[in-house]
Amino acid sequence: MAKKFSSFWIIYKDIILEIKTKEIIIPFLIFSFLLIVFISFSIQNREFSPFIFWLSFLFSGIISLSRYTVKEANGGFKGLLILPIDRESIFIGKTISLTLFLFLSGIFLYFLFLIFLNFPFSLKIFLYFLIILFFTSFSFSSLGILISFLAMGTRAKEFFLPLIIIPLFIPPFISAISLTNKVLSNEKFLSPYLYILIFFSLLYFFLNQVLFEEILID
Repeated sequence: MAKKFSSFWIIYKDIILEIKTKEIIIPFLIFSFLLIVFISFSIQNREFSPFIFWLSFLFSGIISLSRYTVKEANGGFKGLLILPIDRESIFIGKTISLTLFLFLSGIFLYFLFLIFLNFPFSLKIFLYFLIILFFTSFSFSSLGILISFLAMGTRAKEFFLPLIIIPLFIPPFISAISLTNKVLSNEKFLSPYLYILIFFSLLYFFLNQVLFEEILID
């Protein structure tokens, strides 16, 4: 019960800070907007649109995560360690809050995607897309929280984050692209790519949860 309360308190704190500072959502939206505008005008083929979307999501997420790392390095992380809460609650709370921010930003990015690539809106496609977006955001957050705390001890934080995240994020990235292609083409949604996306989301979460505790102990 105490663990759930601690995680809830961290999520609540992150939401309040994000509402005040907007250090994650705003960089994500600005960078993804610019990237989608530039790429959509140069590539008009709709077959590439899922790749454009998830590429924008990935790089915008890394930019936002860099800002998140800087914020935590400036005293936020040390303050958490002082509190009488277990390290697992810190990881869970941080992962859920970052997943929430990326999920909401991804919904906004989806509508930009519809506007610039002239896709008709469909409630069925949108609901399928929310499932893909949730698990992709969750897997990215599970990776991102661990690596951002690792990057705090390095001098080249901006270089360290994409260098580690991009190779590890390839399976969810490819799965999200393939699933989005299937959804837009009205193909069967329940495919091996969905199971791969869910598997890596859970794998990253539980594995990085253990590694997170080891990092803090060290």
